[in-house]
Amino acid sequence: MRALNKLSKTKNLVIKSFTFYLPLLFGASLFHSDAIANQSRPEDFSDTKLHIMDIGKGQALILTHGCSVSLLDAGGEKKFIDHYLEKLKLLINERSVDNLNTVIISHSHGDHLRYVKPISESGFKTKFLIGNGTLLSKRSALKEFLSDSSDSRWIPISVKTDNYQSRQHTISSTDSCGKRDLVIDLLWGSLDKNDNKRSEYYKRHEENNNSVVVGIRTSPVPILILGDANKPAQTLLLNHARNELKRYKGAALVVGHHGYNNGVNEEFLKYIRPDSLYISRTANHPLRKKTFKKLIKAANLQPATRSHFINVECKSDNPKIDTLWGKLDSGIHEKGPGCPVITNRRIYMTSDQGNIELSFTRKNQLIINSNY
Repeated sequence: MRALNKLSKTKNLVIKSFTFYLPLLFGASLFHSDAIANQSRPEDFSDTKLHIMDIGKGQALILTHGCSVSLLDAGGEKKFIDHYLEKLKLLINERSVDNLNTVIISHSHGDHLRYVKPISESGFKTKFLIGNGTLLSKRSALKEFLSDSSDSRWIPISVKTDNYQSRQHTISSTDSCGKRDLVIDLLWGSLDKNDNKRSEYYKRHEENNNSVVVGIRTSPVPILILGDANKPAQTLLLNHARNELKRYKGAALVVGHHGYNNGVNEEFLKYIRPDSLYISRTANHPLRKKTFKKLIKAANLQPATRSHFINVECKSDNPKIDTLWGKLDSGIHEKGPGCPVITNRRIYMTSDQGNIELSFTRKNQLIINSNY
């Protein structure tokens, strides 16, 4: 009997212990499952957008990430300045910020920085100003664009081929109101004057070739922006920065030097295999047939079935557009052959008609919006 009582007490102890620990075990299991789910859940980049502004001859891109607003070049024709400022002010006001986070000016040519003065006169400054190593020596007034903040600073970008190193700049979680850090690679800049790779071909258009080449690598589809870097600069990038460029295979590519022939390097395009191509170009400068064929070839390196959301409204009301695509390609043009978009080729051009906006769904699929 005493043995039975002892067995009964042991059973009760086991049952009580199991009853006590079961919720803890179950809760721990749930907590562990939630942790795994959170780890596997993709980061939400739906608040990250790149606006490729239609400003005629020039380049002006606006990058928004969370509550931050940054500029990647800020130049174009004077007649488009009101259109540009209206969009910039809207994006800043939507995010309730007073200033820009980062401004990257690829090089000193006016068609890449002409809008800096009117932006500054509108009351906006920047926390970080980035440019090639000689930018401020040629455009000293740009110093006034820096804010009075104690942590604001000028960041010059220079490179040497015998000791190549890229630089990184981060739009932090703090600056973007809790969004994930957005890492920007600064892949090229002013080539050292004594560099033995600084050929006569490079020096022929040296300021263009010294463009800061920008990569946004932590976005779901990486974005690569070549500025006015010509063929020789792109070749040097291939030869000396291939490890860094690996991150940009399949990138959304803003084509070098507005799609002029000297900015389209076939070997570079073949290595990158761009997801899609974007060209800041005016309709007054139609593409050469030879250059166009290179871009079509590059666009066809990726499968046509690649998943994108494309929203294009095209009126084709600029007769000059016909000289851009109409006689060169039989692809699918929105609203006729005069439209500067060929959706089945994934080639997009501003062409004095409309902005192009790149954004992402909550599942991190690329959305391409344009309204011509």
